[in-house]
Amino acid sequence: MGADIDLNNLHVIKELNTWGKWYLDTTNVDGFRLDAVKHIRSDFFPGWISGLEDYSDKKLFTVGEYWSLDLEKLERYLENTNYTLSLFDVPLHYNFYLASISNGNFDMGGIFNNTLVKNHPNNAVTFVDNHDTEPGQALESFVDLWFKPLAYAMIMFREKSIPCVFYGDYYGIPEKNIPAMKELLDIFFMVRKYMAYGKETTYFCVASGRRMNGKHECDYGFQKLALLYEKSGLGDIKYKSVIVDRYEPAPQNVTEKVVAAAAKDLQDDDED
Repeated sequence: MGADIDLNNLHVIKELNTWGKWYLDTTNVDGFRLDAVKHIRSDFFPGWISGLEDYSDKKLFTVGEYWSLDLEKLERYLENTNYTLSLFDVPLHYNFYLASISNGNFDMGGIFNNTLVKNHPNNAVTFVDNHDTEPGQALESFVDLWFKPLAYAMIMFREKSIPCVFYGDYYGIPEKNIPAMKELLDIFFMVRKYMAYGKETTYFCVASGRRMNGKHECDYGFQKLALLYEKSGLGDIKYKSVIVDRYEPAPQNVTEKVVAAAAKDLQDDDED
């Protein structure tokens, strides 16, 4: 972190306010990603953010990285900022990581327990992995590849919170033999943009993926996240996600791609 910024000094605060205005004028950004905020006094941010919002005459989305598994610390920090910013949901990342290495013994019903997205969904930025958790980094806790589609479905198709996709997952990290998920994530982007509307109902169960009466229903077997999309008017669109009732028609080419991906997924399950 290097720099010792004395936020007890009014001259320092004034300079940070001046810098923030200069940065907005120079870049015209719509928000800030703040690194290592645990080293920054939380009571600094309400005045700083509100002042910059007044100056720019727009709402500035601001997210901070507070790396801690201790949910109480994250909640206390949010409270001290008067909830003027969001935090990355580090506890959820570790739930994903533990689930991916548990050899099927993780209770999926508790995947959102002790997380920001459960307790403070409006101030949570959810993510699966990032540059700090990839192999070889100090905070290495890379979610196993088999689990990543489920993890991304859980953050991208929820009604609340803001999901963040890792560049290394989307494009891959060739030097570390990590494959790109671009093809799958592009489908997820389309599902989120065109079909993730309406009331959200989440089902977690021990499921074998067996279809009953034309739908996926819970059946005892290995632990798995049962994920389903429904679309009235176009028939059932089944995919690994949360049940969503949708009210607006999607562009036909998008619907066809999602339906095709869903059909392949169901076919694979039947073959298994």
